[in-house]
Amino acid sequence: MCRRCGRIRITPTLCAWCLAYDLEKRIRDYSHDRAEHAWMLILSHLPESCCAVSGLTRDELARIGDRLTVDRIDNDRGYTRGNMQLLAGSLNREKWMFDRYYLPGAMQALGGSVVRMRQELDGAS
Repeated sequence: MCRRCGRIRITPTLCAWCLAYDLEKRIRDYSHDRAEHAWMLILSHLPESCCAVSGLTRDELARIGDRLTVDRIDNDRGYTRGNMQLLAGSLNREKWMFDRYYLPGAMQALGGSVVRMRQELDGAS
């Protein structure tokens, strides 16, 4: 059970609702839809869920040391319906770096990373 509220947890200590609260607390300047965000966090833990960019499932990502995360499509908006997607953690970090330091349209720049992930997965099989 969640250490804060007693709901069923999705991480070793927290439920999706409390985890969403903690993530949203870091970016207070935007409005968020906590119920939708919590639902996306739950989906990120289901075996059949997959990355919106690479198409790799949660289990395939785990085999190469990655995981699914909830990505804000537009980083200038909060965790709201229509602004979230499941994305491999490594791609999410890379997208953030491109958005922040290099160029707009970071999703197009992730193609090489997706190819590398698929090669790693083939090597892990």
